[in-house]
Amino acid sequence: HPRVRRQRQMCIRDSYETGVQPDMVTFTHNGRKILTADEGEPRDGYGEGAVDPAGSVTMIDLENDTVKTMGFEDFDAASLAAEGVLIGKVNGQMNTAAADLEPEYIAVSADDETAYVTLQEANAVATVDLVSGKVVSVKSLGFQDLSQAINAIDLLEDGTYEAKTYEDAVGAVSYTHLTLPTNSRV
Repeated sequence: HPRVRRQRQMCIRDSYETGVQPDMVTFTHNGRKILTADEGEPRDGYGEGAVDPAGSVTMIDLENDTVKTMGFEDFDAASLAAEGVLIGKVNGQMNTAAADLEPEYIAVSADDETAYVTLQEANAVATVDLVSGKVVSVKSLGFQDLSQAINAIDLLEDGTYEAKTYEDAVGAVSYTHLTLPTNSRV
């Protein structure tokens, strides 16, 4: 006779409302908080009449049973763009930071007090203070000078790899994921 194992049934204990389109979910190291990267992409593209929901980061405090969704309303898109953050335009108008910044991935510091959130399309990283529950900064990841040999790239999809340099061209340093060392004091 084959051994029969009794399986436990899983059940939903709680549910929490987050920002629009949670793209990634993680826990703090101590297991006290759940964080979601709420990408907030428009479902029907960026055409006329399309709704572009705000990107955000949601923090669920399991000890206090509270939920806080943190957006980018306090950031000025033109100021961020001047610092190298890529901000999109629709119909020639610069988007607001709240509408344009789209969280992708979250890395939590070892002390569970700070989260770093990639904003891939914006070529930036947001810093979230998990104690105050606020997005405290948005910083550009910078650009690579494609005229330098160390940054040579192959832009043709022809089945071969021939890296070249390009005068007067730069490339965005866009990361989807971040990993912090376990002893980080960032």
